[in-house]
Amino acid sequence: MLRRVAFVLTTAVSLLACVAAAFAADAAGPAVVPYGAVLAAYTPYNQMPVNNAITYPGSPTNERGFRLVNAELGAVGMPYWDWLTIVVSGEAEQNSNGTYGLAMENAYVKIAYLPDALKGGPFQATHGITVGAMKIPFSEQSLQSLNMLQFIRMAVATEQMPIQYDIGATLDADYRVLQDMLNVNLRFGGFDGAGNMVYGPDNNASLQYVGRARVDLLHKPPPGEGATDTDLWDTCRGKVELPHIGLGYSQLQNNDLARVVKAWDLEADIAWAGISISGEYIFTDYRPNLASTRATDALSDHYTSAGWWVQGGVFVVPKIVELAARYEVYAMDLLAEVEPVRRIAETNLGLNVHIVGNHKAKFMADYTIRQQLSGMPQLKNNSVNLAVGMMF
Repeated sequence: MLRRVAFVLTTAVSLLACVAAAFAADAAGPAVVPYGAVLAAYTPYNQMPVNNAITYPGSPTNERGFRLVNAELGAVGMPYWDWLTIVVSGEAEQNSNGTYGLAMENAYVKIAYLPDALKGGPFQATHGITVGAMKIPFSEQSLQSLNMLQFIRMAVATEQMPIQYDIGATLDADYRVLQDMLNVNLRFGGFDGAGNMVYGPDNNASLQYVGRARVDLLHKPPPGEGATDTDLWDTCRGKVELPHIGLGYSQLQNNDLARVVKAWDLEADIAWAGISISGEYIFTDYRPNLASTRATDALSDHYTSAGWWVQGGVFVVPKIVELAARYEVYAMDLLAEVEPVRRIAETNLGLNVHIVGNHKAKFMADYTIRQQLSGMPQLKNNSVNLAVGMMF
C-alpha cells in the first residue's frame, strides 16, 4: 500500500513539475522536450514447437509472429534552472485481451549542480540527487533503451536481473577531467525493494541498497551500443579519433523478509573507428534470512545464478551497416547437492542497418543458436527475428 502511494505521489509531483517547466520556458528554447521509441519485431522461424514450448531463461517461447518489443513515450522538463530535470515516461504493456496500454515507467526529479566557477574548466565536478521511479543503477546494458542495443533482445543474464525498475533515491556524482578524457560517474541509493520483478513468491517490499561506479576514458561514450559515432575511413584519412574505453562495477543487496539477495556486476567496453567489443558478468546469490526462516529450509532455499556475455560489432559500411555477434552463458544453481547446475549458452549473429544514425531509425536481423551445457534436456530452439526501430 505504501509503495503504491509513494508511486502515485512521485508521478503527480513529476507531472506537475513538467507542467511548471513548460510555463517556465524562455527564449532560449523549449523547457519540455518530448521523446519516444518503438521497436517492433517479427519471427519468421522458431524451432520450438508451439505445442511443446519449454520456458527457461532466454527461451524463445514468445518469439512468434508480430509483436511489440518496446514502446516508450515521455518528456524531459527543464525549468529556468539548469540544475533541475524532471523526467516522466510510459511504456506499452499488453493487456489480457491482447490490446496495449501505457503504464508509467519513469517518474523522477533529478538535481545535478555544477558550480559556475567550474563550468568550461579542465575539471568539472557535478553532485546531485535523483528521487522517484527509475531504472536502478545496475548493469550498463540494462540502463540502455532497448532501441539502443545491438541485438533485438538483451543478454540472458541482463534479462534475468531480479530488479530493473524501482522507487527510491540515489546520490549522484559526476567528475569530468579534460573534457572527455576522463569521466567518473558514481551513484548510491536506496530503493523500495519490490520493483518490476521479484526474487520469489514470498517477496515483500523491503529496503534495497544499490551502488555503481563507472569510468569512461579518452572519448565520450557512444550513444547506445556499438561504435556508431566513429568512422574507420575518417581515421584512415587522418581524422584523429581516440577510442572510448568504459569500465563499470555495480552491487546491490535486497534485505527481503524471507531472504537476503546480493548481486554484483562487472562490465567493460571499447569502441573505436566503427568497431566495438563489450562484455559483462552478473552474479546473484539468494540466501535465506535465518532470522525469519526455519534453519531446515536453508538448504532448499539457497541458490545462485551467474551469467556472462561478450559481444562485438563492426560497421562494414561506415555508420550504416553493422555486423554483430554475441556469445553468452547463463547458469542457475537451484540445489547443486541434488541436481546438476543448469547451464545454457546462446550464440547470436546480427545485422543492423542504420537508416538514420545513432539508433534513431534502423532495421535489425538476428539469428540465435541455443545450446544446453548441463542440467537440461538437449535444446533445439534456434530462431530468427527481424525488427524495425525508431526513436525521436
